[in-house]
Amino acid sequence: MAKSFKELGKKAESLIEQGHEADKKVSSCQARVASSSSRVAAARRQLAAASETDDEGRPKGNVEQARAQLGVAQNQLAASQRALASAKEEANRVRQQKNAHVQEIEKHNAVERSNIEKLRRLQSSAFAADSAGLTAGMADRLNQAEDARVALLKSMGINATAEYVTVGADVASRIAWSGGGFSAIDTSGQIMSYRGGSGEGMTPGGSVPTPIGGALSSNGAGSNWGSGNTDSTNQPVNTEKSLLGSKWFGKNADRKQQKVSTIDFNGITLENNGMAGDKYFVKGSNYERFSHFWKNYSQYSHDESNYSTTVNSRDIEGIYINNNEAKDSHLFWNRGMVYPEDSEIYFSRIAAHIPEVRQRLNSGESIDSIRSNPELAACYDSYFDTPIEVYKIDDYYYFAGSGRHRCMAAQKLGLDMPVKVIGQYTSNISTLSDTHDFETLSVYMGAKHGVRLDSSIGNLEIGTVKQALSGLESVVSEYPDVGVLLKDGITSKSGVMSCTGSKLSFNPDYFSDLNTLKSTCLTQSKMHHWIPNASPQSIGVHEAAHGVEWAIIQANPNYSSREERVIAWNNCSEAKKIVLEACNRVKQTTYGAGKTNSELISSISSYAATTCSEAMAEAFADVSANGDNANPLSKEIKRCTQALMRMYKGGF
Repeated sequence: MAKSFKELGKKAESLIEQGHEADKKVSSCQARVASSSSRVAAARRQLAAASETDDEGRPKGNVEQARAQLGVAQNQLAASQRALASAKEEANRVRQQKNAHVQEIEKHNAVERSNIEKLRRLQSSAFAADSAGLTAGMADRLNQAEDARVALLKSMGINATAEYVTVGADVASRIAWSGGGFSAIDTSGQIMSYRGGSGEGMTPGGSVPTPIGGALSSNGAGSNWGSGNTDSTNQPVNTEKSLLGSKWFGKNADRKQQKVSTIDFNGITLENNGMAGDKYFVKGSNYERFSHFWKNYSQYSHDESNYSTTVNSRDIEGIYINNNEAKDSHLFWNRGMVYPEDSEIYFSRIAAHIPEVRQRLNSGESIDSIRSNPELAACYDSYFDTPIEVYKIDDYYYFAGSGRHRCMAAQKLGLDMPVKVIGQYTSNISTLSDTHDFETLSVYMGAKHGVRLDSSIGNLEIGTVKQALSGLESVVSEYPDVGVLLKDGITSKSGVMSCTGSKLSFNPDYFSDLNTLKSTCLTQSKMHHWIPNASPQSIGVHEAAHGVEWAIIQANPNYSSREERVIAWNNCSEAKKIVLEACNRVKQTTYGAGKTNSELISSISSYAATTCSEAMAEAFADVSANGDNANPLSKEIKRCTQALMRMYKGGF
């Protein structure tokens, strides 16, 4: 049964308050961890002082008392770390509920908009008076639901703009979605968003959030452009530039999800997805890819290895826990025995010394000297003298079967740890065309580009995602630096597709159905809002081109700090050089003679006229989609981009 707008609003208020409380608890726990860490450091200094000996070799202080105080401090630190992990888990749970409620409100509002449109059609009938009253009431309720949606998004740090419905003389032009929606702010920065062109009978609205330092803005065909709010923090952070189109809702594929069982194991997530009977596996940073490896072993080739290295403990997959252990953490950690100290606390305490032992070894301190400290001796013996053995799978690791407790203790703390690699598995999936589902696509993107795909991408239509990725790959092959910057693939509502440089995002409203995305491309191309013959592939090229701009900024030796590079990114400095130089060159041809820069840039697409960054991205997409038939300025922009990159890298 559908919820009323009052219920939606009350739930939104409750979730916002829950999120506020969860964030306060995280902050409190972080302070406790910091305080506990200070007490441990002080206790260590006291123990060291007490352990000093006089001329006769006797300790100067009460060593036993100092050790006891250190043990108490370390136990307090372990307890505060567990509390922090629990608080973060709760904050994440509330955020997930907020995301789900935003989607529920959006579905509610989509239905209400449809109902308002039906009532509008009655205004020319005998029921006009009744329909007008109903329409006004329904619009008011929808707008209140919009307020709840925006408040939820802002509580998550997402810049959102309400999509209000106004009831007036021309209702039809005011109830249609006005483009854009909200623009997600990645933790690395804010975005410049692009709203799709308006369709016939639709009144465009909204604005373009300007990047830090300002950006170009102009009136595009059929669009009302202005400047929006900027992030008040104004911090020197990377800016996302995203490709957004008008929000015609795509189909959400109704996919069968495999039944899985998940357990919170004191800060570590365990999952049983049926791939190994009743066994659970610790869910690390590459769990989906490991799951594919487990189920598709024949798609990998194996070679023997024998070397030591240091890896992040959360990059180790395949730590198994049986059903009884998963249900009773004490049974797992203590093996049913009673020890003077709980083994989970002991292993966590010992693992916490890994960075210190590594630092001392790297500085040249002798093993005997390190082992003179009982705590460091236990850490050295457990992690360095007998390192955990693993297999390497592409760019992550598979637990070889011994040392579960040691490894999980390090994972709880997120530590880098020494390992011994005894074998290597390499994926036989060598090209994008070899992939046929999310798991194979995840394996390929990890092995080829080092990109981790979020499991939510598995709910999209993989063929549609692959088409966009093929466009991105064509740019990466020409500019490898772009591929180096990419780290994650996610889903979000921040546009049709977006790229922050490190994250690639797909909007489920479009990437759940190929026909929906193709229809969007066709409509936007016909309106000249996007380049001619826009396609899923050209969208991928467009987003990758923003990565090219960032790579050029990185290559420019005149920028001496990250802050200078971010300012250049926000000001579109390198894109301006490229686009203006290309315009000057095209003006010397028959095609460009007598034309202004604005006329030349607008001839690529109306979106290209919004900023030089978007002109550069649209030019890349144009050349990809149309080849020799691309706009002359687009082709010149690509040539100037290549020339500038070569110059910065010392090519000429």
